[in-house]
Amino acid sequence: MEIDINICEVVKKMQFEKILPEGKCLYTYWAEQFSCIYKVVITNNTYYFKYLSVGKGRDREALERKIDQECSALQKLAPVFSSLEDFSIPKLIYSSKEDLLIVTLEVEGVKIQSMVDRYLSRLNFRSSSVESDMVDLFYEIGRGARIIHKSESSSMLSSDIDEIGNYIRNRLFCCGEFSDYERDCVENFIKMRIFEIKGNMSSYEKELIHGDLNMINVLFANGRVGFIDFGDCQFGSKFQDVCCLQLALFHGVSSRVRYSLRRTRKIFAAFCEGCRVDSLHISCDAMYSIILLKNLSIYMRTFSNRMQEQLGSPGSWRLRARFAAQYLLNYIDYKLTKRAILKMCTL
Repeated sequence: MEIDINICEVVKKMQFEKILPEGKCLYTYWAEQFSCIYKVVITNNTYYFKYLSVGKGRDREALERKIDQECSALQKLAPVFSSLEDFSIPKLIYSSKEDLLIVTLEVEGVKIQSMVDRYLSRLNFRSSSVESDMVDLFYEIGRGARIIHKSESSSMLSSDIDEIGNYIRNRLFCCGEFSDYERDCVENFIKMRIFEIKGNMSSYEKELIHGDLNMINVLFANGRVGFIDFGDCQFGSKFQDVCCLQLALFHGVSSRVRYSLRRTRKIFAAFCEGCRVDSLHISCDAMYSIILLKNLSIYMRTFSNRMQEQLGSPGSWRLRARFAAQYLLNYIDYKLTKRAILKMCTL
């Protein structure tokens, strides 16, 4: 959805002339209902203006915390990544909690989503010729994620584990899609995993994680990997980033392309190797399993809410037809997600 905002006026209003040299603003890059990202070219530099909007049902304090969170992460990681030739993150230029705005320099590269779709597509029989390149790329992505994780860490607390469990319960059971028997299965699974983790707390630590490490937020160009969108960056388990990428690869969360399972396993194993995670044995780890359930609960709740909102929204028949097609796909994913949750909790 395009939002008709003259970027030059935005620059003038926010008095960015003191920070950025004057020049011509190009175009609106991307926008959705509650946030806008503008690609702005001023003289020889390209900037990204990320603006969060307080819409219906949006908590302004939560958005302010999100701005703080992203700025804090970029400031912490800036000295770490400034000395690295193979990786890059956005350089923070300006931020304002009052205006819910962040300005960063452009990170060059293309989103790896399109590269992965071509390589993993079951219809692409020539992908084997670039297999080594893709394996190397995902190893580097894993290595970059590990650099983020190891930039700062602290001890995992018992309260942190309880918080994860409560988060999962709130996300899942508010959907109202589980029977009493299914709720008991999930609840018993959560309790058992939390008990296992607390009995082995010394094996875990809180690290700085990206928080939304999917294939849209990773860029690649000229042998350089770029990480963008640190709005969900926080302290947590490294398995959050591992599970996020795994769901995108194996369950098509970010794409509708049917992937080759053999190739998918190969590049995921390369990512895990770079990230220093054992891809063959992570499923046995209690922390990994509960973080995976946390991610599944996020997708399930999101798809459920979208279905309810869009099927009841007013609009022309063409608009409703477009929504119906889009959210039918999401509904299919949502059903599969519920099936995956129940299968995982009853093993």
